[in-house]
Amino acid sequence: MSKVVIGAMSILFACGAAWAAPAEGAKPFGIAIGSSSCEEAASVLGTKPALDSKLNIVMARAPNPTRIFPGASIMFAICHPQTGKVVALFVQARKGELRPTVAQEAYRNMASKYKLVKGGPIPDVGDGFARFSAGDSVVTLESPHMEFDFLVKYETREGFERRMNSEQDQASKETAKRKGL
Repeated sequence: MSKVVIGAMSILFACGAAWAAPAEGAKPFGIAIGSSSCEEAASVLGTKPALDSKLNIVMARAPNPTRIFPGASIMFAICHPQTGKVVALFVQARKGELRPTVAQEAYRNMASKYKLVKGGPIPDVGDGFARFSAGDSVVTLESPHMEFDFLVKYETREGFERRMNSEQDQASKETAKRKGL
């Protein structure tokens, strides 16, 4: 299972019942995180929203993500099942072989639009990570060493915080289990 799907699932399980609509935040590809409807996102992505009955969420997955972002292999929006608003958008794309890489260009683009809060520029070699703040949105760029793809996650701030808390709780449980507690 791809890291994009795993990351999306962790957002879904952490989202809970209430997602606040941000006053202003990230708007990648014309999709306003927290305020665009699932139908609007699906239109941009060239698809129709679909309910995932196992996860009880609505998703819109681009059938041809390279049409929207060159080099993208996966692109999808996650929508809140009750409000129908986009709460996250995931993009997985090839890093590229030329310098600067596509991941480095993505970082520069984000750094010009959003406030850097953690991490920094994407290196030629090694792990790259940057987290940005954009109003009520959080944008994360991950460029793992020895992998050909990079990942960008656009999330509502509330969804990001819930996901981080959920991941910390899960890590604590796994540590306690390993220690026999």
